[in-house]
Amino acid sequence: MREKTAEGYTIENAALRAVHHAKYDDGERRACYVTVGSVRELKPLDVVPEPDEDDPAHALIVGIPDLTLGINELGKAEYFAGELAKRAKPYTFPADG
Repeated sequence: MREKTAEGYTIENAALRAVHHAKYDDGERRACYVTVGSVRELKPLDVVPEPDEDDPAHALIVGIPDLTLGINELGKAEYFAGELAKRAKPYTFPADG
C-alpha cells in the first residue's frame, strides 16, 4: 500500500530498459528523470525502494506533505512539486534497448 505522501518512480535499470520504455515512453507520455541526490536536497524528501511484481526497480519519493490535510500542507506539496519539476530532465532511452 502506498502512502498518500509518497510518489512512485522507477530506478534506471539496464535489464528492465525495454519494459520501462514501453511503460513510460508510449507516445502520449515522456519519460523524465530526477537523480536521487537532487531529491534528497529537498529536505525532508527521500527515495526508498519499493519493488513490485511488474517493476522490481520501482521506488518511492517519500516525505511529500499530504495535501489533503489543509492549505499549509497543500502549499508545501505544491512547492515540492515545483522543485521536483525543475530538477526533472527528459530521459532518452538508448537505441540498444
